[in-house]
Amino acid sequence: MNGGRFSIKIARKCGGAGNAWIIRKPLSCGCLCGGGGILSFARNKGNCMKRIWLVVPVLLAAVLFSGASRASIVKEIRFAGGKSSAVIKQSVIRGENDQYFLAAKAGQKMDVEITALEKNAAVTIYRPGYKAGKDSDGVLEVQGATLTGAGEGEDATGWKGVLPESGRYLILVGPTRGNATYRLKVVIF
Repeated sequence: MNGGRFSIKIARKCGGAGNAWIIRKPLSCGCLCGGGGILSFARNKGNCMKRIWLVVPVLLAAVLFSGASRASIVKEIRFAGGKSSAVIKQSVIRGENDQYFLAAKAGQKMDVEITALEKNAAVTIYRPGYKAGKDSDGVLEVQGATLTGAGEGEDATGWKGVLPESGRYLILVGPTRGNATYRLKVVIF
């Protein structure tokens, strides 16, 4: 579906009179539109004909595939005064990752647990020094070393251990399938 992008083209007709127009959305996918899905409505008005071409899945595709429904979360984890833990309750959609940053020192112990209603959320924990950015399609790309047992593709639901270095850690939360409603608990001691 061309990376979730779509375009709407507007063209004027009737010799520049401006009272007739067409709205068209070129279909580049075969998944939602079923190879067609165009409804055409016409109405006579003088010598001109107004035509509106509607593509039924346009609005649905705009919400589901353009990322307009909700942006992924990017948040710094800070503990309340006198506390050494934080609990975050959130949800993440398929194909997205929520990003949580945590400053910690070498030698501190960290315990990360994630649970999901759908039993489908996982964490990836990057060590300080990672590089994060978005590719040309707006998809998050992270390069760097992960903590053993909480790496990419390991579908970790928790990690506990001694932090190997000081700096800013990145905890990515993503669904393993579908969307995920999760509870993330992070403890530093």
